Amino acid sequence: MANWTGVITNAGNNVLLEWINEKTLHFDSAAAGQGTVETVGMLAQTALVNQKQVASIIGAERVSKGIRLKIRITAPQAAYTLNQYGVWASITGGSTTMIALFQHEKGIPIPSAAESPDFVYTFYALISTSNTGKWTVNIDTSASVTLEEMNAAIATAVATKEGLIKDASQKASLADADCIAVVDSADGGKTKRVLWSTVKAVLAKLFVPQTRKINNKPLSADVTLTGEDIKVTGSDETTIHTRLSEITNPNLLDNWYFGNPVNQRAASEYSGSWSYCIDRWVAEGIITVGKEGVSASSRDASNPAYFLQRFEHFPDGRQVTFSLLT
Repeated sequence: MANWTGVITNAGNNVLLEWINEKTLHFDSAAAGQGTVETVGMLAQTALVNQKQVASIIGAERVSKGIRLKIRITAPQAAYTLNQYGVWASITGGSTTMIALFQHEKGIPIPSAAESPDFVYTFYALISTSNTGKWTVNIDTSASVTLEEMNAAIATAVATKEGLIKDASQKASLADADCIAVVDSADGGKTKRVLWSTVKAVLAKLFVPQTRKINNKPLSADVTLTGEDIKVTGSDETTIHTRLSEITNPNLLDNWYFGNPVNQRAASEYSGSWSYCIDRWVAEGIITVGKEGVSASSRDASNPAYFLQRFEHFPDGRQVTFSLLT
């Protein structure tokens, strides 16, 4: 209660003393008013300087230093400056008395109902006492709402808001200075404005602009690239499709270039009947390996020279072509 000063009045002390005698203390009402008295004179007050309106007690609880009352006022017919709150209580069978006074020297402006029909000001009044006896509170139920009433009010507000949005005029294109409303989860769910220029900047980091292209194809729809769309290199305009069509299938033979064969045995001549000679090959006849490559001659007129290479995995059922370069 910053800037509020509170006291138990002299009359209030008498009520609390009587409460000690196993009686029940009743918090009857509260009021708000304008005007102040000297702080030392607050104890003697039995009423507000200038009562302006009745306040509603809407809640109460036992706390470590006494009893805390929750008091609320709404906008009155005429505006005024709130300086004082008073709390009235009684002992069973006794008269009601202002037992506590709270004062704000500077005052709080309270608008009229015409100026601010939804205005509400809530005040917490601490009644300091060590007595743990019985006490009751006269709760103003007119200042409270049931869960059913609250849900109905929320539903009406939502429907009204939805109606305003539905009936609002449409705008065909957005400008950077236009705003949309968002709920700020990082700031207690407050509603805030976000510029359309900010939204665009965020979206630009998440999505590819439609003005961008791939291989000269716009990104306004799904794009399929084939070998006819992709060039071999940045400097070679030939497409991958064209270049692949120019490449022949790999030779099925091993060590097929007889102009410079692989000859790990390093012999210059091989002779025999189907004997092993240069790598991966067997031969019938005389095989000579020299600077000019590989040559073959028959051992006699009845036995011409042959070369043979065996395949471990031959492509059965298909027609194939072998090539060898001499």
